Amino acid sequence: MTEAGVAGVEVSSWSAFFVPARTSGDIVRKIHADTVAALAEPAVRGKLEAGGVAVIGSTPDELAAFLGSEMDKWGQVIKQASIKAQ
Repeated sequence: MTEAGVAGVEVSSWSAFFVPARTSGDIVRKIHADTVAALAEPAVRGKLEAGGVAVIGSTPDELAAFLGSEMDKWGQVIKQASIKAQ
């Protein structure tokens, strides 16, 4: 981003699972538990890490906090660059 004229912004990619807003807590907890279990499997984790992926497996609350920080960060970039939706 510095090369593009936007100082102080770190860029990375990430992936997450999302469900519709009214999905029951039981289903969210089940998806989270199954995802964390899969990421803990040595074969799965090893393949991901070999591909350069940092395996985190955060909780839904941690993901929500991360998304908030991403929106704050990219909101500033959008404002500084005067980006408009078309």
